[in-house]
Amino acid sequence: MAGTPRAGVGIAGAGIGLALGAGLGVFLLSPNIPGAMNTGASSDTVASSEYESLEAEGKFAQRKAEAADEVVAAAGQDIINGVLDEQPVLVLATADASDEDVEKLRASLQRAGAIDSGLIKLSEKFFTQNGADQLKTIVANTLPAGTELSADNRDPGTHAGQALGAALTFAEGTDTPNSTTEDRGLLLETLADAEYLEYESGTILPGQAIVMVTGSGSTASGADFVAKNQAAFAEALDEAGGATVIAGRVGHDEASNVITQLRGSDSTAGAVSTVEAVDQTWGRLAAVLAVAEQLEGGSGAYGFSENADEVLPEH
Repeated sequence: MAGTPRAGVGIAGAGIGLALGAGLGVFLLSPNIPGAMNTGASSDTVASSEYESLEAEGKFAQRKAEAADEVVAAAGQDIINGVLDEQPVLVLATADASDEDVEKLRASLQRAGAIDSGLIKLSEKFFTQNGADQLKTIVANTLPAGTELSADNRDPGTHAGQALGAALTFAEGTDTPNSTTEDRGLLLETLADAEYLEYESGTILPGQAIVMVTGSGSTASGADFVAKNQAAFAEALDEAGGATVIAGRVGHDEASNVITQLRGSDSTAGAVSTVEAVDQTWGRLAAVLAVAEQLEGGSGAYGFSENADEVLPEH
């Protein structure tokens, strides 16, 4: 098995390089295309020609990115094959997460051998200021037996993470769930009835690892509160179960998102793993490997942003 992953890494590395280069090309070209239409009337012909040229370059770069992603997909199976063999993994999805990203990542986890512990979709109000007080009340009243809420960090993200962490994980290093089936059911059902989350009844099992899929963040009013709340939630999940990965899309520099929050925090930078570009094959590959790394006690920040450690975890 050792020989095969090395070959796969070489192929995937080349594909990832192409994908990143082409993807950045698309990013750099796209902002300039609308600007070509803002020239004066005397330059209409030139502007039209420049627009068509840039549009053609953008389409070519996009095709390069798609081709590179296909190369990564072809090599990816060899790299992740068996890395999560028989490990239960639960997926959480925030309100801004793409359904396609979620399902493709779940498929990648299962191809890596993971046991599907289910999918829980967290509603928009789960992390907003408007939903905070009711969420804390529900958590306090349905807390799994033996679980204590932090008296120092009373924010809703921390308390919700501690409660769900207890309900949805195993005791670290064991096959013993942190809560009973009854306690887990009570907490999830109550939160679902209050429209904080949704899930398919009878499908949720505790996980040795939890992956939370997010979007790219937001610049809207209240976005900072949401991002910080999500970061506190992720940290609390990690403390309960010891293996937490956040996988999102690349955000704009101005956007507030949980990945930026976690990477900028001294308390979580070495605990919760973060992966960007979950909408790309290499991003999902990185997420799967990050889960495997978490289960072995490691963590990291993966992607191509300046605040990332590497593109992929070592494997």
